[in-house]
Amino acid sequence: MAQNPIVDQEHFTEFMTVYAQICLAWQLVEQNIYFILCSLVKSAAPTPVVSAVYHSIINFNTRLDAVDASMKMAFRGNAKLQEWEELLGNIFNCSKHRNKVAHSTIKVHHNRGEHTFRLAPSAFDVREEHDVDYTLGQMRGWKREIFDLAQRISEFGVSIDAGGTLIFHRDIYFPNQQPIVGQ
Repeated sequence: MAQNPIVDQEHFTEFMTVYAQICLAWQLVEQNIYFILCSLVKSAAPTPVVSAVYHSIINFNTRLDAVDASMKMAFRGNAKLQEWEELLGNIFNCSKHRNKVAHSTIKVHHNRGEHTFRLAPSAFDVREEHDVDYTLGQMRGWKREIFDLAQRISEFGVSIDAGGTLIFHRDIYFPNQQPIVGQ
């Protein structure tokens, strides 16, 4: 592989790895939320029908509202509802990190002769303040938070018998990595 002429190769590799791992972890968050919805529907509808309904809702917050409304009906008066509401707050908080990754621009940051990648709001989005950029260290933190969230959603799904819920195997999703918690 050719050297990256802009930033150090080691930094480039780690930045792109963390970036990809955040995207993968968020995909697992959404898949587990889908499996929870499947278990809540409890109808004779085959999974492709539930999938069509779930994925036709384009906006993530609206999709989550649909799952939340289903949880409130299915678990009214049950302690699981409070657990879900706490999880829901965590999902909304982590979705902000996901949005930063998905909607930011990768830029080169110059500091005392060192060049590193950072994420910055799109230069073309006039709604955003452009004096903020996000470092690799911040992205590592988001990765931990999103991965841990995906795992908690999976465990919650198991606790309500959401049969398709994914169980995490760190070595499959993040091979050759140090443990994410406490990193």
